[in-house]
Amino acid sequence: MQRAVPYCTVLWVLLSAPAEPRSQAVVDLSPQEGVLLEELQHLTTSLAPRLWADWPVQFPPFMLRTRGQEILIGHPQPPDEFVAFVSERTGGRLWARGTSDSTDLQASYPINGVQTAVMSAPASGDNPYVWVLKAAHEVFHCYQGLARIRDPYVGKFSNYNDLSFPFPYSDLNQSAALRLEAEVVFRLATADPGDSPSLVTQGRLLPLTWRIQRALSSEPAFQDYKLLTEWTEGVARYTERELARLAATQAAYRPTPSFVRTFRESSYESVFRQQYGDTNMINPIRFVGVGVRGQVMFYYLGMGKAYALDRINPGWRTAYRQRTLDELLEVGTAQLSR
Repeated sequence: MQRAVPYCTVLWVLLSAPAEPRSQAVVDLSPQEGVLLEELQHLTTSLAPRLWADWPVQFPPFMLRTRGQEILIGHPQPPDEFVAFVSERTGGRLWARGTSDSTDLQASYPINGVQTAVMSAPASGDNPYVWVLKAAHEVFHCYQGLARIRDPYVGKFSNYNDLSFPFPYSDLNQSAALRLEAEVVFRLATADPGDSPSLVTQGRLLPLTWRIQRALSSEPAFQDYKLLTEWTEGVARYTERELARLAATQAAYRPTPSFVRTFRESSYESVFRQQYGDTNMINPIRFVGVGVRGQVMFYYLGMGKAYALDRINPGWRTAYRQRTLDELLEVGTAQLSR
């Protein structure tokens, strides 16, 4: 389970806290941090358009938390408490403010109304290649924007957010129903793309699992929360893994030379093999509702559905913003059945 603060978590404490008195001059990015950010921009701008045709050319606003500071990069309207300076590392204008908050963050949220990717600088021992891929996950959330495919945070649930939403995780019947869905999703996600009869059969089982889940609860917001989390976090996890896969393929991608020189102890190939392979990322899908519990269930289900869509509805990413993953799966199954 990654240490991410999920998308749409509104960290107003961070954003509304007054700036602390600055006791020292702004500290520029370290050489290593500059190399990391250069590689992050290179990786996302090179590889993300292969997955998402409408990926924006401009890199989104980014905030790096490091050494008692928060440094904003590429933000169109930084909050007043941020001090502008010219970075020797990037040659561009950055903004910084002091902070005593040492929380390890991997998140995406609005700063002055603009969706911004936020990452803490790598700690000692963190793999820089993994850090870049986790940061790319948050950059993808900026691509998603603030729109919601479903909105469970209305009515009596209006005071909740994605971390506090009271989904009935401890309900054993719901867990069993999710386990059924997960098994079908796993089979679709790992099926031979050319085996249309099997794909159609498994695809037709999915609506049955959804009807069972709906019958176990009279609260539509629970289903909306599941669909939203799959759509946001599940597809972000899928995108992160696909970027890792593409980056690990030398024919598809070359990291920046400065990144390779600075961080010789690892590689995208080894990181993909050790952390993004089937054992760590794909096999857990089938254990949703059993060994995989809590909110992360929907991360795995959403990622699995994205891989299932690659097999039964390859054009799904062009309609991603308009439909839930379940709706896209139904479309794909109907197309295969013709």
